[in-house]
Amino acid sequence: MTRGEGTFGGTWQGEGSRLGTWTMGVRVYGCNLHCGLLKGSGVRPDGCDTAHTWYEQDYPRQEWAYEASVDQVLAELERRMQPRLRRGGTGMVFVTGGEPLVQEAAVGQLLRACRERGWRTQIATNDTLPPSRLGGPDCWPDDFNVSPKLATGINRGADPASKRIRPKAIAELLATRRAVWKFVAADVDNLDEIDWWIERFGLPIDNVWVMPEGTSTAGLTAHTQQLAEAVLARGLNLTTRLHILVWGAERGR
Repeated sequence: MTRGEGTFGGTWQGEGSRLGTWTMGVRVYGCNLHCGLLKGSGVRPDGCDTAHTWYEQDYPRQEWAYEASVDQVLAELERRMQPRLRRGGTGMVFVTGGEPLVQEAAVGQLLRACRERGWRTQIATNDTLPPSRLGGPDCWPDDFNVSPKLATGINRGADPASKRIRPKAIAELLATRRAVWKFVAADVDNLDEIDWWIERFGLPIDNVWVMPEGTSTAGLTAHTQQLAEAVLARGLNLTTRLHILVWGAERGR
């Protein structure tokens, strides 16, 4: 498999349904969307915050991507997980990117091996690729953390709707009964688009989280306060970005 930053942690899950849960992370290389990509060159500062996993013009692949076998990744995870395991805790591994499903079976094999060790697993995905790319259900995580890219959100119009919204993949993710849905919102107007997603695809609101946009404590706090009442009025869950509150935009935390 090709990693875009490597193994990181112990840390906490910073977003969504398992916010604050101790975890290890694996960041893999590659993405099929290009959030915030400018028509000329470069990525908007308010676009993708992991452009180093796909934007080769600024982040040359030979410097930011490297190969590792599943066994090598597992050994590194187990070594770094020891402080948790020695105290009787349950291991957890979060696979993120980029878009991890572009690496297909390699990521599926990693997830299966983690679950065979009794570790909980999560994977981040943008909803455009079906879970079958990982393999069968034994290669799926405990949770798919699905983060659709809104037209009015961090994608900033870089990808057309036909690329961002793939009904077949969304239906397959729903059918796993393991999907939780996280929408990044910068203002109250974004909530109307989130409502469209919920109604169009029948997303169960118990499993829908709204996450305020922000790559700084000040920006995150401002967007949270702006969104809070409207999110409550819609009966939706709200998540923060714990890593931003603790470490700012520092990578690998």
